[in-house]
Amino acid sequence: MTTDRLRELRFCGLVDSFGLSLGWTVFVLLAVRRGGLPEAAAYNAAMLVGVVLSAPVTGWLTRRMNGGPLLRLVSLTEAALRLATIAGLLAGAPTPLIAAGVAVMYLAGYSGYAVMRAEVAAVEATARAMTGYVMTIAAIEAAGAGAAALLPGETVPLWVVAVYVLSLLPAYLSARRARVVATPTPGGTARVRLPVWALCGGAGIALLATGPTLLAVALAAELHGQVWVAGAAAAFSVGCLCSSWAVEAVGRLRLPQTVGWPLWGVGMLAGWTVAAWHPVALLVAQFMAGLCMTAFEGEMDSRVAERTRGGAVTRVLAWAASTRALGSALAVRLLPVVVTAQTVGYVAGAGTSALLVCGALVAAGFHAGVHSARAHVPAPGGAPTRPPLTWPEPARAESARRHIVRPQPARPKPVRPGSAQPGLTWKELAADDAAEATAWAGSGRIGSAWQEPSPPEPVRPIAAWATPAWTPRPAAAPGAALRGPVDPTVTRPVPAQAGPDPARSGPRGFPDTAVTRSVPVRAAPHPAGSPWREPAGAPAARHGAGRPPSYPAAPAEPVPAPPASVRPGSAQPGLAWRESAPPGPGPRA
Repeated sequence: MTTDRLRELRFCGLVDSFGLSLGWTVFVLLAVRRGGLPEAAAYNAAMLVGVVLSAPVTGWLTRRMNGGPLLRLVSLTEAALRLATIAGLLAGAPTPLIAAGVAVMYLAGYSGYAVMRAEVAAVEATARAMTGYVMTIAAIEAAGAGAAALLPGETVPLWVVAVYVLSLLPAYLSARRARVVATPTPGGTARVRLPVWALCGGAGIALLATGPTLLAVALAAELHGQVWVAGAAAAFSVGCLCSSWAVEAVGRLRLPQTVGWPLWGVGMLAGWTVAAWHPVALLVAQFMAGLCMTAFEGEMDSRVAERTRGGAVTRVLAWAASTRALGSALAVRLLPVVVTAQTVGYVAGAGTSALLVCGALVAAGFHAGVHSARAHVPAPGGAPTRPPLTWPEPARAESARRHIVRPQPARPKPVRPGSAQPGLTWKELAADDAAEATAWAGSGRIGSAWQEPSPPEPVRPIAAWATPAWTPRPAAAPGAALRGPVDPTVTRPVPAQAGPDPARSGPRGFPDTAVTRSVPVRAAPHPAGSPWREPAGAPAARHGAGRPPSYPAAPAEPVPAPPASVRPGSAQPGLAWRESAPPGPGPRA
């Protein structure tokens, strides 16, 4: 359904544009024969006045009429004025009267053109669809102008007048399926916000770039002869037919309009810089002009339409065509004044440079303003609209930051009760820790900065900071602290006591008594004569130093090897294996 409606609109535009271009070209040729170039220029000026006035008139009409009735009204008005103006020109009517009729005719024609483009946007609001519609119109207009230039004789055939008037019939019949509705506003005043910057940009590009293309018929005749006029028109038509694919290809680049629109203008002018050198260059210039002009108009209309809602699309599209026509009118009026046909290449080169420079400046200023506004304007909730733009850090830097070994500053520790140095203060402890860290760092034992960090030491719970105290106790009989005094008359099995392994223990001693909050008191497990006994005269100051004291073995006593039948570390080394075993139901193997 959508495709059928789009094809119907394109067919209506094709027939209407062919009839208009054919009849208008014949009309201008008749005006030149009647009054020369001044009369033809007067009718062209009236045409541009009607195009410019079409925007406010279309806006006023769309607030009161739907798309269907409005399209019928403007179609009937334009058809009547087409017949009246050409008949008045043939009958010798006054020039001002004919010029007024031309102005109203083009006012109605461009109002209908705005309604048709609004219908295209309602069916498919894409740049490809809009460019395809504009492409059809531009291509067939060049074909109609070329056909009118090839008509023989000075008389106007009747079939030309019939085509000129009746070509509006398909648009009139298509109005019954119109989708655009009226958008009335309270108080009867328009409240449509026009895209001023887009309209001004379109007018500026039309002023700088469309002059040589609109004067292509006269320039082709003066540069290479009248025989190349039809060829230039055909090249323009081929370029218009290729514009749809060009818009689709450029659309994949997602260029902003501040960059894309000046590039279309550069394409219109680039070929005209060498058009005077050879007829083939003229054909290339017209091909590029047709492609870029049609693509520019289609993209501009689609951008303007997609930013407007409801029936206001018709008014905004009318303003878009009006501003472009105003820029083109100024270009057509100023170009013959400043240059001749042979020097049009210099003007095209200057216009190309101006478009590139202005486009770069406008794009830079626009995007700088957008980023500045996004960075400084807060959101309604108070938060910034977007996070600040920062350069992403490399992944290697992030990995290095996780694995770098950094020396930690020394922190002062409190003096624990029973500490080895109870007289030190917080500052002295911190100084000692810092000195130890400095000595460790200077020893060269810190690894590379890229090595994996060592796992952190377990943090000792607060409840575990008990009050340790290492106090000496006199030697006692084995097991006395656990079993009490031993009666020599009572014989009972002695439980096995786990003692230190001589193979694993060095000449270091073992503390006699370890007193903590969670460890019970036990006697020294080594009997007299053991190599781990406490030497006589051991200073009591060495006990309670916060760590197990180290007692070397007596130098005069050799360390005897334990007998084979004595279990290492037994509580009673004089007993045999079976004698030291506890009683049970059976012997131990």
